[in-house]
Amino acid sequence: YDVAVFTRTATEVGGDYYDFHLHGDALSITIGDATGHGAKAGTMVTIIKTLFAGYGGAASTPAPAEFLADAAAKIKRMDLGRMAMALSLARFDAGKLTVASAGMPPVLVHRADRGEVHEIALQATPLGTFGSDYPQTSVALHSGDTVLFLSDGFPELMNDAAQQLGYTGTIDAFAEAAKAADANGVIAALETVARRWHGEAAPNDDVTFVVVRVA
Repeated sequence: YDVAVFTRTATEVGGDYYDFHLHGDALSITIGDATGHGAKAGTMVTIIKTLFAGYGGAASTPAPAEFLADAAAKIKRMDLGRMAMALSLARFDAGKLTVASAGMPPVLVHRADRGEVHEIALQATPLGTFGSDYPQTSVALHSGDTVLFLSDGFPELMNDAAQQLGYTGTIDAFAEAAKAADANGVIAALETVARRWHGEAAPNDDVTFVVVRVA
């Protein structure tokens, strides 16, 4: 896998988060978005990072949906008030991508053979809220396919006319960016779209990308 990442925070302490585990041929990736910004969001990110530290790539590792359910139960027991965390967890293994989500934007998959972008959209509430059931799905991956994980800061970027880029704009931007030669090139293309749409000022929300190109 060719992996590249990008994050830009709206304030000094951001609420977006990404992390990885690589064990043998299995790659686990998580990406999340904590409620709000600043110290409270940073606290939630720290909690999730600690929980994910115990998640590995061995065959006995719980499925992504099981990890989310367990994390949700632990967070509720901490009684953190109105703090919450949207989170997706993905596992790349043996030519297959397995994804579970707790309130994150769809995962986008660009199919190299057809030049098409498919959405993996899973409906669930963020960790720390009332939900406890987290859907999971698997799709086959092939050489040259590109997977994009992102926080909602990119589709919600505002231009000078107070218009959001939107999810249709995000898919169009990714379809073009995925033509790049490698994962870093995809990131660079998406950064260019963000600057052209929003300008050079700090974004109105944290913006995070994780791009995985299948070798």
